Amino acid sequence: MVRYNKNDATLGNIAAAFQKRLRAPLDVTIVLDGALGEFTGKWEGGVCSAGSYGQLYEILGRLLRDPALPEGTYASGKELCGMYFATHFRNYLDEAPIDELCEYVEDLAFWGMNALELWLDLHHFRNMGEARPKTERLKAILRHARKMGIPTVLMTLSNEAFHESVRALRADWTPGHDGYVHPLGDHFHVEICPSKPGGMDLIKHYRRAMLEEFRDTPPDYVMFFAYDEGGCSCHECAPWGGNGHIRVVRELIPLCKEYFPEARFILSAWQYGTYNKQTVEFDMLAEALKNDPNGDFCDVRYVLSEPQYANYAYRPEVDMGRPLISFPEISMYKMKPWGGYGANPLPKLFDRLWERYGGLRKLEGTLPYSEGIYEDLNKVIVLRHYRDGQPAAKTIREYLAYETGLAGALLEETALAVEAMEETHNRAFDRDTHTVTVEHPERIEEIEAAILRADAALTEAARENVRWQLLYLRARIDGALKRAGFVRNAEVRALYEELARRTHLTEANGPSQRPDLDDGDFVFPPKPSADDADDTPEEGRVTVKK
Repeated sequence: MVRYNKNDATLGNIAAAFQKRLRAPLDVTIVLDGALGEFTGKWEGGVCSAGSYGQLYEILGRLLRDPALPEGTYASGKELCGMYFATHFRNYLDEAPIDELCEYVEDLAFWGMNALELWLDLHHFRNMGEARPKTERLKAILRHARKMGIPTVLMTLSNEAFHESVRALRADWTPGHDGYVHPLGDHFHVEICPSKPGGMDLIKHYRRAMLEEFRDTPPDYVMFFAYDEGGCSCHECAPWGGNGHIRVVRELIPLCKEYFPEARFILSAWQYGTYNKQTVEFDMLAEALKNDPNGDFCDVRYVLSEPQYANYAYRPEVDMGRPLISFPEISMYKMKPWGGYGANPLPKLFDRLWERYGGLRKLEGTLPYSEGIYEDLNKVIVLRHYRDGQPAAKTIREYLAYETGLAGALLEETALAVEAMEETHNRAFDRDTHTVTVEHPERIEEIEAAILRADAALTEAARENVRWQLLYLRARIDGALKRAGFVRNAEVRALYEELARRTHLTEANGPSQRPDLDDGDFVFPPKPSADDADDTPEEGRVTVKK
């Protein structure tokens, strides 16, 4: 039986979610105890208590996975242990039923997630009216998170715009001047330059329209990204991260406070120095945060930066006057189409990142970038790193035992097979010939054999668990590819179709996210609306031939 204060609706929601996931009867009383502090929980005498709802999830998750959890105090290693759901291009997060996504949010909370980040990408739409169906979907997820006591983050790009933005006010994205040596990444060439007369007003106009839509679902944090796809490389804005972007954020923070008076803010330094090969943007941001005579940045709580796998600059030695949070990329690393082969566990990669950076006192949290559910195990590995410094090997065994019921020698054999998937992870893909090139293909057969032995021992319910299916299909797909000489045949395609069905990727419109199911031309990203097509630079469209 689960007991709680019936006057606290959020506690009731957490208790119901916990009860639903219990595998065996357990008497527990759930208590919110502010005296413990926001990031501390306790399990003692049948009472699970914590100083915040997020910390209650963390300790209740421990109980779910280990009903014999030793009594004691459990403190979170880092403060913000969140997840960014990239809901775009009809990926899993864009297509799965809302009820399924709400369940998934709860599942991750019990693994330690205490913040959920979402973004309404304006460039997909001509205007806010066209964006409303997507907005309502995002708001449903945000409402559920808040109902469950999970803090929320609403992400924005500082100078983003709709497809039909005012052409004369569009931002520069080109290199070869003002220090920029590379074109701004993933720029859709509809973003707005704040330095042009009327540009800042238009940015605020677009932002106000978006904020109005979210007025009834106020987030706990608003985050401002500078790059990808945002930015402007013109003379007046460069270097964007320490100049134009800062000017825009100064204008947008009070605007956001009109709609969300209690919100705090996160500034992203992701990809600073990527396009101009300079680190001055970090220094300029630090100076702006330090030299803040009007208090524009007094509600900025965190600065988001690296580390992650790519070669983006990371300068933790620069004092931002705030804690840092990391932005691990758990979805796209050296695999195309990412999401197209099932699970993509990368335990050694994330252990290396944690060993290198986890001990930094300035690093107080994480918001990994997720494009679906196929990297569920990577999510859990990172969450357990930031919650209690747990090595990936231990997390994998805990994950498999909880999600499948495996134990003993079979659990160990399966865990080793899952770990070995990292050796066969790196792969190249030729869409014209439907050919895949995999590193260390010699490991594929033993991985598949171990996964099949485990599958044969599972209950039907465990076998149908989507988390197991992701691992199972990864092993089966790789095995079928090797038997077919790494060219798609009927067996491989059938497995791709099964994966797409289970992960809602059948209609995905990003060729880098969906399994190899297509045989014709594919346009990515979607073309701008017809009214704007003639004015959109050709570089803004990428046509992928298969």
